[in-house]
Amino acid sequence: MGEENNNNDNKENSFRYSCLMSVYKEEKPSFLDLSLQSMESQTVPPCEYILMLDGPIGNELQAIIDHHQQKMGHILQTIQLERNLGLHGSLRIGVEQCSYEWIARMDTDDYSDPHRIEHQKNFLTNHPNYDVIGTLCTEFIESPSHPICLVQLPETDTEIRKFAKLRNPCRHPSILFRKSAVLEAGNYQNYPYFEDYDLFVRMLMRGSKFYNIQEPLVSMRVNEDFYSRRGGWPYTKDMVGFRWHLHKLGFLSTSQALKGIILHSIVCLVPNGLREWAYKKLLRKRINTNH
Repeated sequence: MGEENNNNDNKENSFRYSCLMSVYKEEKPSFLDLSLQSMESQTVPPCEYILMLDGPIGNELQAIIDHHQQKMGHILQTIQLERNLGLHGSLRIGVEQCSYEWIARMDTDDYSDPHRIEHQKNFLTNHPNYDVIGTLCTEFIESPSHPICLVQLPETDTEIRKFAKLRNPCRHPSILFRKSAVLEAGNYQNYPYFEDYDLFVRMLMRGSKFYNIQEPLVSMRVNEDFYSRRGGWPYTKDMVGFRWHLHKLGFLSTSQALKGIILHSIVCLVPNGLREWAYKKLLRKRINTNH
């Protein structure tokens, strides 16, 4: 009986993963603290934290990291980059530094439900041939316990492939991915604002299988800046260049690329207030907070 229990324990402990985060100097210390706490509280906790310090981060953020380092010891590893490389450059190095085949992404201003990784692990147990497992996400302004919107995403690999022709099919901080599949697809590359979308498309084109758990297991922080950063000429030019890049990769036909450029340009170039309305009313499901 004791041997049987040990075997069960070994099965439970056989799933090992790294948590990969990139820390930038503009982040608020309280946001980073909450994000780290949410991963430390996972029912299936990380075996390793890789914190990429994307350039100098200042004393306040460092104090938060030091506090968590005291609690976690060698499990939390920081890698200091001499200068800011941007998210793609930071994560590109970070993926290579992760010790485990499975990597959970997390952003420094978001929050993971305590059962997030447990749900993703359980899905993998029954579907071991998948490479990327995401989840639905809520959006919040002040507290994860008071969400304002639900981000609805496609569930199955077939639905994700279709959805990806027009929009990003996964939310970056929610994904658990296979390191070898990411490296085989070329790792993160330099497409500002779209580094995750670009990676997902290259993985899909190589045959990686994707799934989104239809439960909101990650809460993403938004504010006015969230919507303003997704508009204006500079962002529109990046968006046009990126969608044409997907066409050159062979992922989009000419008509699909043009359709996406036209639809996204409309959203990008309207006033910020109208863009915020479009995101909340057309691209999100509003959550009734009047309980």
